[in-house]
Amino acid sequence: MDITKEIHISKEKLLFVKEAVKNLEDLNKLLAKAVSEDTTSLLESILLSCNLLEASDLHFEPEENSIKLRIRVDGILHDVFVFDQQTYKTLLSRIKLVSEIKLNISDKAQ
Repeated sequence: MDITKEIHISKEKLLFVKEAVKNLEDLNKLLAKAVSEDTTSLLESILLSCNLLEASDLHFEPEENSIKLRIRVDGILHDVFVFDQQTYKTLLSRIKLVSEIKLNISDKAQ
């Protein structure tokens, strides 16, 4: 099983998120529950929800003690959720793996 290049989302997950997320408030509630799940499932929830809400982009914005997730819907950037540093680090590692970006390089663009 490859861990890079693709994210496979099950039909069950798609149906669950489609039913659970109708707006940004629902997304916040879903992420509050999903943050305790494994990293892959959390990332799937984020990406699938952003797709269903027709977000044009998503941002992980570092703050002093946390990381803020923001998404752009209809041209407006909305605050969605705040992650702790450790959760963000694991999400970032997963994103890098899927994107085939080197995990140990963080001081320059790849």
